[in-house]
Amino acid sequence: MTERFISNNVKELAARIIYEIRHGLIGAEDHKLASEPELIAHYNTTRYCLRKALSQLAGMGYIYQAHGIGTFVRPGGKESSIGIQNQIDLAED
Repeated sequence: MTERFISNNVKELAARIIYEIRHGLIGAEDHKLASEPELIAHYNTTRYCLRKALSQLAGMGYIYQAHGIGTFVRPGGKESSIGIQNQIDLAED
């Protein structure tokens, strides 16, 4: 695979996950995403591409990772912004 191909796949995967987050298709009830193997199977992607996409989403504020617990969708406030609160690191208010 070329680096450009991988980059496009990561961007497409990140965009798909953002769509699913915004529409409550994933992480809606308890905000927790499925395990890495489940996400790999669901999106039919590689571990590398999934991790890169999740890293981008974390950098954009859509998700956060709690070591040993899992990956969670950050609760969103307004549609144009993402909340930075979570139950592990910061207070809700």
